[in-house]
Amino acid sequence: MTDEYGDTSFSLAPTFDHASSLGRNETDDARRRRLTTSDERDTVQAYAARARSAFYQSAASERTMLQKETLVELIRAYREPTRFWAKILCDVPTAVFESIFARISPQLISDEATLFALAMLSANQQMIREVAGV
Repeated sequence: MTDEYGDTSFSLAPTFDHASSLGRNETDDARRRRLTTSDERDTVQAYAARARSAFYQSAASERTMLQKETLVELIRAYREPTRFWAKILCDVPTAVFESIFARISPQLISDEATLFALAMLSANQQMIREVAGV
C-alpha cells in the first residue's frame, strides 16, 4: 500500500487455520514422544523445522518451501519490514501463549496438545530469532 507521499507501508495480514501447524494431526502419544525424546531427529524442534509454507521457490518447483526458507527469502527481498515484524513476533512472551491455551476447554484440547503447541510456538520463535537476527 502507498500513502499520499508515495511511501510504501507494510502490515501483517491475518492468517487462519494454523491447527495443523501446531500438531493437531498428531496423536497424544506422538506429541508426548516428541516432547520427551532425546532423539534430536524426533523432537518438537525437528518437527517444526520440517514445516512447509504455502509458497513455492519458483513456478517450476514441485514442493513448497520450508518455513525457514520462506523467511530467508522474505529477508532477502524485504529485509527491514521482515525484521521489524520478526522482532514483534519474537517479543511475544510465552505467558501470552499460555494464557490463550488456558482459556481452551480441556474437553477440546489435551494437556499433551497444549504442551506440544506451546513447544512449537517456542521453536518457531527461536527459528525466527536466528534467521532474522532479532
